[in-house]
Amino acid sequence: MMTSSGQKSLNLWVHELLPSSEASKLSERIMKERNLLTKRFNETKCYLRYIRSGHPSICSMEAFFDHRGGGEIFSTTEDIAHGHIFEYCDWGTLQNLIKKYYRTPLYSTGRLADRDNFSRPEGMPPLYTHAAIPEAFIWHVFLQLMDGLSFLHGDHELNKQDEFHRRNQVICIDIKLDNILLKDSGVPNTYPTVKIADFGEAIYVPHGESRWHDMGTTFCPPSDEPWYSAKYDVWCVGISLYIMSHSGRQPYRVDDPLHERDDLSVEPRWTRPDAHLSQTLCRELERPLEMDMEKRWTAIRIFNRIKPKAEAMIRSTYRELQDWVKPDFSGDNFDDGYLEWVQGGGVPSDIEEDGKDDDKKDNDDGGGGGDSDGEKHADIPDPAAAPISKKISSKKQQEMSKRRREEEEREKENLPPVRPSKRRLISSLK
Repeated sequence: MMTSSGQKSLNLWVHELLPSSEASKLSERIMKERNLLTKRFNETKCYLRYIRSGHPSICSMEAFFDHRGGGEIFSTTEDIAHGHIFEYCDWGTLQNLIKKYYRTPLYSTGRLADRDNFSRPEGMPPLYTHAAIPEAFIWHVFLQLMDGLSFLHGDHELNKQDEFHRRNQVICIDIKLDNILLKDSGVPNTYPTVKIADFGEAIYVPHGESRWHDMGTTFCPPSDEPWYSAKYDVWCVGISLYIMSHSGRQPYRVDDPLHERDDLSVEPRWTRPDAHLSQTLCRELERPLEMDMEKRWTAIRIFNRIKPKAEAMIRSTYRELQDWVKPDFSGDNFDDGYLEWVQGGGVPSDIEEDGKDDDKKDNDDGGGGGDSDGEKHADIPDPAAAPISKKISSKKQQEMSKRRREEEEREKENLPPVRPSKRRLISSLK
């Protein structure tokens, strides 16, 4: 600014630290929530824009929900929720299958030490001979994983369809045993269908290109490969198959077998696979584990090579998986009586509020001092206890009957059903 004497002066205004700036320091919990939300948003984008109608070897997304409260994009889980609903894979993960086969003692001795260190799968006899994963199943997993990668990398026959035409390559990055799911095929004398899942860290690059990476975790990465490309996914599948063919063990140094290896650049890189596997399979398993990225084969090239061999070996050497390998979810069934009660108009939050009101009324009247917890919440339905009708109070039954009559009358007059008022449901996902 110009002063009266004609000299120039400069005035500086220094603002104090604003409260909003002070609040920019986030807690560890908030940062974890943001990271999880970012992965979920990316996975939704991957399915809607790139996977779309999908592939048999890709775990399909049935639905997703996005709830935001308070006008905030990122906040605590109470203000924002973004979740996915995927197809049900009843055989669990490939990691679970390998653990069932190999992380059990050779012979069950019944000693307490063995029970502490190893959990015998349910259905397995107390004394058994150690079983190995059938070679035909390894061929099956090998073939279907390469088939799924070929689709993601844009080289599959399905990519010729209009919805996938000229789309970028999808690089999963996070392919590992926990993210490979198994679903019953529904056909007798066949293995479960293999499904690639978890695209929260997926990246998208033009066909044949790669992206520099300097962050994230890797699964037994090859040395001197600072690029994420389609061939990196091939490497991850190769490591998963290596573990399957080596009794569940990761690569390690021969002179120090107790420590798993992080750097695979030092010779010898690999150990001999399980003795029951054929030389043909062992040779093919080496192709996705080529250290030089330029020499490593693509997924479609490996798929075209192993397809006739895999189909022939599966037909000739098929041996079903053990019964005790499949997870048992029989204890997770939803009670039908509880479902009927909810469909009839009962809401858990309403019942709890009614219980609180009753407790308050009892305390005001002076008659609630000697009630037990079971008497206070006698009107809350318990699926595992007596029938639902006996657990609901007469007042609640009258309200439900009245609501049903009103709905029936509206149906006769061809009127839309009455929308219930908004209720804050108690979520089991917290």
